[in-house]
Formats: sequence, C-alpha cells, structure tokens
Amino acid sequence: MIEMKVASENDLVSIKKFSNRPIKEDVDFYMIIMDGERLLGYAAVTLPCDEFAVINELYILPSQRGMGLGDGLLRATLNAIDLKGIHWILIEGHKELNSFLIHEELSPLNKDEIPFELTSSLKKWDKDYCYKEYYYCQPREFFSKKCKGSKMIRR
Repeated sequence: MIEMKVASENDLVSIKKFSNRPIKEDVDFYMIIMDGERLLGYAAVTLPCDEFAVINELYILPSQRGMGLGDGLLRATLNAIDLKGIHWILIEGHKELNSFLIHEELSPLNKDEIPFELTSSLKKWDKDYCYKEYYYCQPREFFSKKCKGSKMIRR
C-alpha cells in the first residue's frame, strides 16, 4: 500500500540510506512516499520564513517514475506546506526535474516577472535565489486546478 507522510525521526535513517547522502541540517521536514517498508521517494522542505517555503529536493526512484508518484508526492508536499499557512512555494529545479515541474504547470521564477507579494517575501531570505533555477506556485491556486489525471468536462 502506497503511503505519503511527513517523515519521522526513524524515517530519516531510511532517507539517508536511500539517497546515499547526509541528511541536510537546514531541512525543516521531509515528505516521503512509501510502499510498505520500501521508500520510493522524498521531498525536502525548508521554511525560510512564515510567508514561503522551498522544496529543495523532489525525488522518485527512476524505476518508479511515470506512474503518477511524483505528482502525488508534489501534491502531498504542497498540502503539508499549505496546512502551515504558507502562501508561496519555491521548488528548486534541475535538469531531470524541470520538465516535470512545467508539466505540473508551475511557473519558472523569472527575476523580471516575480509577483510583488513573493518579491517582498524573498527579501527575507538570506540566499541569492537568482543563481539557481526555481519554479513557484501558490498552493491554493495550484489546488484549484484539476488533477492531471481527471477528465475534462465539456459543456
């Protein structure tokens, strides 16, 4: 049975073995996707301030891709962030992830076209976000769209 949840302290050991990397100190929480005892993927989230969150990593095992697990993990992570009352989310992109983020209809963070509300929040962040590829969304707006798997109703 597939389960998505915020990782517990015990789950951090699985994430470390899974990713073969040390657990990041600056991550506020991990969202994980499990099939029984098997870790299939995870998202790492930092909360720089009360107004926005950053998904630093979004990873699904290559053998498990193409089955909707990435969409499910993204949605579960956005929901967990939304429940904290956070209005903006940045997702750190990279070569393997960018096409997925575009497919999910997330907007690339173009420094010339950042919404004003997000710009004022980003000023509180001590990192220079212009040097990495980021995408952004507002959870409420994201969830107002139909899921990719739902059929469009024509009127």
